[in-house]
Amino acid sequence: MSTQYWRPEAQVTFYTETGEWVVRSKPPQRGQAIDAEVMAISTQTDLGQDAGVFQLVLVARNEWQQVIAANDLVRIEMKRAEGDTVFVGLVDTISEVAEFDQKPQVQVTIAGRSLAKTLLHFEIGVSNPMLAMGWLSGAGVVFTGTTAKQQVEQIFDLFLGKRYLDYTFSNGAKIGEMIQRRISSRAGVAAIMPTDESFMSYQGTLYNLLKEIAEEPFHQLFFEVYDGKPTFVFRETPFNQAPWTGLPLHRIGDQAVVSSQLARNDLETFSLFLVEWNLLKDAGLSQQPLVYEPYLKKYGIKRLHRYTNYNGESSDLLRQSMIDLYNWFVMNPNFWSGTITVQGNAHYKVGERLLYQSERDGSSFEFFIEGVQHQFVRFGEWKTVLSVTRGLPDGGKGRFAKPWGEYQSYEGGAVGDPSFMEGASAGQVGEDVSPAISGGSQKVAAYYLSPPFRISSRYGWRKGRKHKGLDLAAPQGTAIYALYDGKVSLVRFQDGGAGHYIRIKHSGGETKYFHMGERSHLKVGMKVKAGQKIGHVGNTGSSTGPHLHLEIWNHTGSMNPEPILTSLAKQSATDRRR
Repeated sequence: MSTQYWRPEAQVTFYTETGEWVVRSKPPQRGQAIDAEVMAISTQTDLGQDAGVFQLVLVARNEWQQVIAANDLVRIEMKRAEGDTVFVGLVDTISEVAEFDQKPQVQVTIAGRSLAKTLLHFEIGVSNPMLAMGWLSGAGVVFTGTTAKQQVEQIFDLFLGKRYLDYTFSNGAKIGEMIQRRISSRAGVAAIMPTDESFMSYQGTLYNLLKEIAEEPFHQLFFEVYDGKPTFVFRETPFNQAPWTGLPLHRIGDQAVVSSQLARNDLETFSLFLVEWNLLKDAGLSQQPLVYEPYLKKYGIKRLHRYTNYNGESSDLLRQSMIDLYNWFVMNPNFWSGTITVQGNAHYKVGERLLYQSERDGSSFEFFIEGVQHQFVRFGEWKTVLSVTRGLPDGGKGRFAKPWGEYQSYEGGAVGDPSFMEGASAGQVGEDVSPAISGGSQKVAAYYLSPPFRISSRYGWRKGRKHKGLDLAAPQGTAIYALYDGKVSLVRFQDGGAGHYIRIKHSGGETKYFHMGERSHLKVGMKVKAGQKIGHVGNTGSSTGPHLHLEIWNHTGSMNPEPILTSLAKQSATDRRR
């Protein structure tokens, strides 16, 4: 068995605002490779990164730092017998490195990112927060009643097609005209109802807005180059059978492989799968999680929990999202992943399939290509490193076999978790049924606005994201009381997020109490009274100090708790004066 090699060549074209520059690994006249400008090239596109990256090492024969500047357009081509454009991007930095130890040597390094940079660096919103409400709606963008595909197309048409985002280069190309689009979205999803004004009043980068619409892992978005054209891809994650088999398939054998490093593990094994709506449209839309019993017995309650804004007339769409989440990730312990280094080839693209059929051991593995890295050195070496995941033997024959589709609705009863039947016993009332604070919601509100509590973070926008509640700092162990009469809808722990928390449904909406010190003694379905103790202030989850994060929701979304508490507390003061 032998590995075949062909001498590769590379060409890099820079499009500045004033001109066009071309550098090659080999000039048109053969035999003069010593005069080539390109020393080394590295490009990387990966679904796990927001933007692909590139790095060029050039001979410092020209004053590149005087010619090339940030945001100049770069096109990188590689070939052997045939080739193609492997990367299109924008310059980030240009630097010069000089060494004078022996023979003086000066090199120039140019680094940058794919055209995703244009979206990552473009901040959208309004300068005056008081004018922010619904500004996207005023610009003609419609979210409610539209699919993810329609939303993304509207965003592109507005910011890249009409005005706002503008890059123009010496070849006359405009960024909005250069970027091709391949946009699709999940079938059957016909409506989106934002939980609050976070979409219509969005403040942040254009790229992050698109990511929020994507709701990974249900959609994928990335930049790739097809037929020499930079392309933005937004699509349903193709892990169900029909879209999977529709992905382009690259076949390789041992002769194409330079090296490989593959492994499988159970580090990302999940037993419980749950998708919830951000919007509390009505109580009938809730779902029980899905569970794979064999893993529950081995790993306990290892949750894969996602939220969605997409809904419809029933809970069918939510359940289908939960089924997809289960099917896509339940086989994680069986999947092989790693890297396969092959002879350089411009045809490999992220988001496609790879079939590696080995004559050496007779194996046949089917993978998903998660990343593509091209490594080029002037003196005849070009390798392509493929980052692969979801690998299965026998050509992927068992990809849609058990445990695919072998889910069950979780009835509770696992380690420390009451069964749904236990928790939902209608009319069950929590212990301490008599309120610890008499006087109802008004007295509880006054309690939260008085020492030892103090407001440490208010409701609203922070660093481009919505803070949907009110943070009330207090010493650890300070009692937490229910603000309204209601019924416990959820008692849970979220590591790295809300910590120990409880949700209580009441007339007109729901209240949420995050970062409690321990799991509440209450159970799902229990009735509570305003003023009844439900837990203690803690520092669990993603918390910078002991505090209560309080959220109040109605049927339209999150509400600002501060004016609600203030109004209730004033009523309490008025009652005292009477």
